[in-house]
Amino acid sequence: MKFNNKKPLVSICATFLNSEKYIHRFLESSLNQTYKNIEVVLVDDASTDDSQRIIAEYALHDKRIRYFRNPEKLGIIPGLKRAYELAEGEFVIWLGTDDWLTRNSIERGVRSFLRYPDSSAVMPRVISLREIDKEKFDFIMDASVPSGIYSAEWIAKQTYRGFLSASCLFALFRKEDALSAINYFLKNCCYSPDFPEELREITLKKAYAPDFIFFLEILTRYKNCVSDDSFIIMKITHSSNLTFKNLEFSSASNVLKSEYYGLLFFKSIYKYKYPNFYSRMKIYTGAQSLATFFIYFLRSGLRPSFFDIKENRKVISEYFKDFSIIERVLVTSLLIPRIISRLFGFLGRSAKKDDLKLKESQVFVKENFLDRDGYFKV
Repeated sequence: MKFNNKKPLVSICATFLNSEKYIHRFLESSLNQTYKNIEVVLVDDASTDDSQRIIAEYALHDKRIRYFRNPEKLGIIPGLKRAYELAEGEFVIWLGTDDWLTRNSIERGVRSFLRYPDSSAVMPRVISLREIDKEKFDFIMDASVPSGIYSAEWIAKQTYRGFLSASCLFALFRKEDALSAINYFLKNCCYSPDFPEELREITLKKAYAPDFIFFLEILTRYKNCVSDDSFIIMKITHSSNLTFKNLEFSSASNVLKSEYYGLLFFKSIYKYKYPNFYSRMKIYTGAQSLATFFIYFLRSGLRPSFFDIKENRKVISEYFKDFSIIERVLVTSLLIPRIISRLFGFLGRSAKKDDLKLKESQVFVKENFLDRDGYFKV
């Protein structure tokens, strides 16, 4: 596939609500890219704070900023669809306004797309940070897929295992592909009659699961995708990132409900777009969900009140209603290995804490808009 020119326009898209405390970081990083042929498309979801004034001040000095305001609060996904529709770039990338790009992010992403023009997308390296004081950040983790070309089959196998969500979320896409993916997501998730009302509301407002669903929907039209670990996104983690923060995991039914909701998202893409992987997805996800249930029971101190027998049966029945007898047997046989794997995973993460200082020396650099002490600096 040929692109229009050697310096295609890239639309950096964001939809937001009340971002006055941190939107300057998103804007500064976008406008100070080494790749200059960009536009910043901002859709304001009826903010009530000072976000609009801050953006207007930036726009006075840089005409690449395009600001649009929803007359009423619609949620992240409708806002993002509008941003994609308004975007004029050949490529689009979506960030939260609390996240930012490193100085050469767009240059590296476009370079990879031009080098591999038949690919579906370019996956970035994602560095997760936590704000511990005003403009000061602490390093949490570094997630990336090694640079290279990956087949659609490989991506499909890895996604339901949770290995790629960060890289998928901030991938660089073609605009027409991004629009197709978000329309698929709206139809099959946000407005799906198969989704409980509570889940449809969460999906529409909080944008859970567009990362892998967008990516997998787009990948159906291509043979592969590219990962470039020099294409870096700085992702800010905080409590509002929690998927189902309104569900208290102090009860078995809420743990099961959360896992069931996750299964519905996987079903919405694998059953219809990747049927060859649908059964193995169910088996893996079922075992993983039961392992999660067991771990939360341990965390409760083996408390009998953790269980609500009637409600638990109802959720379990819904969860496994599309599983064959063989799939249910395989889920059960994989349960113990998954519990052991999860427990060793926790131990492994604890052991890696000693590596954080080394990582921080690589993360807190001017190319990432950070100084040595972890403060955001342009």
